[in-house]
Parts: sequence; structure tokens; C-alpha cells
Amino acid sequence: MKGIPWCSAVIAIGLSGCFGMKTGQKFDDRSVKNIRTGKTTKAEVIQMFGQPPTRNSTGGGSETWTYQYTALQSHATAATYIPIVSLFASGAKSTSTQQTLTVNFKKGVVSACTYGKSSSDTAMSMGLLSVSEKPGQSNNVSTPCDEAQ
Repeated sequence: MKGIPWCSAVIAIGLSGCFGMKTGQKFDDRSVKNIRTGKTTKAEVIQMFGQPPTRNSTGGGSETWTYQYTALQSHATAATYIPIVSLFASGAKSTSTQQTLTVNFKKGVVSACTYGKSSSDTAMSMGLLSVSEKPGQSNNVSTPCDEAQ
């Protein structure tokens, strides 16, 4: 029975070093290519992506729908959990991803559509002797929907 509190402490410490957050609903990049300016209707967009979280009416039968998804994952590096070593070499890594789909309608049919996707990785090192941040790879893409990759 002495091992149970020790295991619980180790699990609690391990879980405290992780963080994740998601907003919106992730959507399939490949479906974006199916949106055709002058042809795709509101009903077809709803069938592909569901009800839009954001709708803006611009008057004259025009409307803009926006779908957005964001995910952030962050975790501490292994050295953070080692006593004494963590004083000199602790750190964290994070990854973020974002998708944005904006669809403009005129009289119920797509008049314009843009799709953007970005992702980035960042590493941060901390210790008594130094603090540094290393931006990792970052990708940003924004294209008309029918040209989405």
C-alpha cells in the first residue's frame, strides 16, 4: 500500500506538465476544394461543414460565414522533472494549428471563398543560467477554396 501514494504523486506531476486546448470543430481540408464559386449553395456548404459558428449579413442578399478551428498543445520537457537538473535545463514545447474558412454568399450561392491554415512549433528552455525561446517551423497558407491543398 505504500506504493500507491508514490504512484499517485508521479502521475499527478506528469499530468501537470501537459496542456491542451481546442476551439471550434476541425474540418477536412479536402472538402474545401469542393466549394465552387458561382455553383455551391448554402445547403451544400452546411452539408459539408455543418452550421457556421459565425454568420454576418452584409445586406442586398449577401452573407459571410466563417468556420474556425484552433488547437494548442504544450508539454514540459523531461529534464523539467529531474531534481537539480531542472534548475539548469527545464523547458517546454508547444504546437499550435489553426484553420479558417470564410465563405461569402450572394443570393444563396457562393460568391467568394478563402481558406487559411497555419501551424507552428516553439521550444522554450529555462534554467538558472539562461532563458531562450526557439521558434520552430511555421507554416501559413491562405488560398481561394478551389485551390486549397
